[in-house]
Amino acid sequence: MDAVAEIKRRLEIAEYVGRSVTLRKSGRNFRGLCPFHTEKTPSFYVFTDRGIWRCFGSCGEGGDLFSFVQKRENVEFPEALRLLAREAGVELSARGAERRGRAELLGSIVSAAVDFYQQALAGEGGATARGYLANERGLDAETIAQFRLGWAPDEWRALHDRLIGRGYRAEDAVAAGVLAEGESGGAPYDRFRGRVIVPIADERGRFVGLGGRVIGAGEPKYLNSPQTELFDKGRTLYGLDAAVPRTPAPAARAAVAARSRRSAAGRRERPGDSIRSRAATPRSRSSIPTARPHGNARAASRRPVRSPAPPPAGWRSGPSCRSRNRRRGAAGGRPAANSRTR
Repeated sequence: MDAVAEIKRRLEIAEYVGRSVTLRKSGRNFRGLCPFHTEKTPSFYVFTDRGIWRCFGSCGEGGDLFSFVQKRENVEFPEALRLLAREAGVELSARGAERRGRAELLGSIVSAAVDFYQQALAGEGGATARGYLANERGLDAETIAQFRLGWAPDEWRALHDRLIGRGYRAEDAVAAGVLAEGESGGAPYDRFRGRVIVPIADERGRFVGLGGRVIGAGEPKYLNSPQTELFDKGRTLYGLDAAVPRTPAPAARAAVAARSRRSAAGRRERPGDSIRSRAATPRSRSSIPTARPHGNARAASRRPVRSPAPPPAGWRSGPSCRSRNRRRGAAGGRPAANSRTR
């Protein structure tokens, strides 16, 4: 695991951002007032499952933990990496930090392009694209937001101007694959124009490339980012980040463990558990209780049991004595069973 991933694993984004922004729980995420512009209604969200933040207000900023530190502290990525590495207790090597800094820079450019295209889809110029996604593709607003779909305006330098205005260099945007080299040494221009944009992320949810589908006439119908330092077409599978379960941060793991302990303690304290455990233990045949009587049998079981009266004197048993016993009964003794009256 590289240093960037290790820092994100050790530092919970909601906890870190919450040090400078008052956050309140909103479903599975957190919401608060954006720290980068003045507002009265909270439009700043922290998505803990993806480890990102975004403002849906006027500034439209967004990114991960590193981009938050960059914007808040007004520093470049290498400095943000050093600050967070010190906070998380992660050691950095000079050469490794340089490589990671380059990768994070290109990744932040792709993320900025995703934000720009998503805002363009929600704006007035994205009405045609929204109709295409809803009517021809059958996608609802929730699905569009979940997969961060966007719209690239049919202009040559719309994204170019946005990135330059945010301090990125054009050559870095070309290296990230979102701008294309101008012919004969001309200025770089937007690679994607007049297309529905589908962001492509790696297995960790970091945006590494873009895919575009033209609306109406135009060639090629589908266009992807070129091979870059971030985007390897042969090793990147679209949607893999949504299928791979994410390892929760230490704070989240501790909360889950605490809930498990409380749940286990509650189960141990329930009064019926001891009865169920005894019922589940195998018992010998002699220890199994007999069935309870029902109806008349139950009432009969409550009657007192009388001992039979002793037979009269001279009363004998056996088949050969039946006629004699019958005669004795006729003479005043106890009548024998099944005797007939003559």
